[in-house]
Amino acid sequence: MRKDDWSRDCMRGSLLAILCAAATAAACGDDGGTAPPDAGDGDAVEDAADAPETETGEEGDAERPDADGEDAIDDGADAEADDGAGESRMLAVVSTDYMVGSVSLIDLDTLETVASAVVHADAVLRCRGDGVFDVVERLGSDRIRRFRVSATGIEEVAGIDLPDGSNPQDAAALSTGEIGVPLYGTTSFAFLAGDLSASAGSTDLADLADSADGLPEMYGAVETAGRLFVSLQLLDRTASPWSPTGPGVLAVIDPATRMLADMGAGPGVQGVVLALENPFGPMRVFGPAILLSAVGAYGVEDGGIEAVNPATGTTLGIVVPESALGGDISDWIVRADDTGFALITAGFAEDRLVRFDLDSGATVGAPLLVSAGFTLSGLVDLDDGRIAVGDRTAGSAGMRIFDAESGAELTGTPISVGLPPVAACLP
Repeated sequence: MRKDDWSRDCMRGSLLAILCAAATAAACGDDGGTAPPDAGDGDAVEDAADAPETETGEEGDAERPDADGEDAIDDGADAEADDGAGESRMLAVVSTDYMVGSVSLIDLDTLETVASAVVHADAVLRCRGDGVFDVVERLGSDRIRRFRVSATGIEEVAGIDLPDGSNPQDAAALSTGEIGVPLYGTTSFAFLAGDLSASAGSTDLADLADSADGLPEMYGAVETAGRLFVSLQLLDRTASPWSPTGPGVLAVIDPATRMLADMGAGPGVQGVVLALENPFGPMRVFGPAILLSAVGAYGVEDGGIEAVNPATGTTLGIVVPESALGGDISDWIVRADDTGFALITAGFAEDRLVRFDLDSGATVGAPLLVSAGFTLSGLVDLDDGRIAVGDRTAGSAGMRIFDAESGAELTGTPISVGLPPVAACLP
């Protein structure tokens, strides 16, 4: 995917070359798509591959890129942690047996679980910084709850109910101060007040849905370059199992007006057409590009990590294919040095924690951890030279911590959080 006339710096690796191409297109314009109003020199980075990723907001705006990519929210009293909350670094973990759920705090200095609260059995986490995190309670609850780390443990400070059956999947912090929520069971993308006090409107994505079931299956959301990108899986849910009807799509929304942007040349409003099917997993801003993962069909190595140029609304190609990882990708992180880690399921029977090089797209060394199929989840960069992963193995479930450089496990036994862990992030 390299070009002979790129500069020497842009030739260091295939991923860096892609990002350099994206930065050049953002700065100079590109006939391949519509540039957002504020795209330009300010969106390019001098060394894109060395820039840390953020999941929402403008590049560089986040106080600290969290392990799950969510930016910090500067939200007055809701984001102000109690005295003593900053004495220890905490890891927030959602765990569940799919009948009951909980959110717990692990002290990263002592590696002990210090607090917990009951949440819905099907939930994901979005950390905001300053000790604040949101729990997105999905199908069966349809609610978003905000918590903060306090001197006495975990304190719930806000919450909002969403329409029954709407099945929220994400909660992206926006530059407008609002929260953007993909509703999997509807055609509406919801906007909420930043303090979760009220609904703030919605955008209808029905025109981007597949004809098989009339739903776009919106999954994740990220804002960059003044635009909000929402991943659409486009599945046929009348089939069993559900199957992709074609490549995934990123819907593009102006967060200020909540209007859909047209990223195609054909009739009607169109989104960004991806190279891969069934986007599932993290979607993050990395330099001038968006990185996202897609699983395609389960049991087939047809997915991977893809890069998208948000300025032109075009895919930059697959940077880490599932064929290199060795299975279906479910989660991934990339550290500031371009070292990546991914959770994959090989043949429905075995889960692996693997290391990969983002520049080459190839795996590096042997797996750090091998477990039974569908037992590993909740991959986190702890921002201190360590990474953490949740292990749901029956009888020994908990969080495992590894040295990111050597790959050595630092926990003799998994850190128990009561129930099997499914998601984690740094509040």
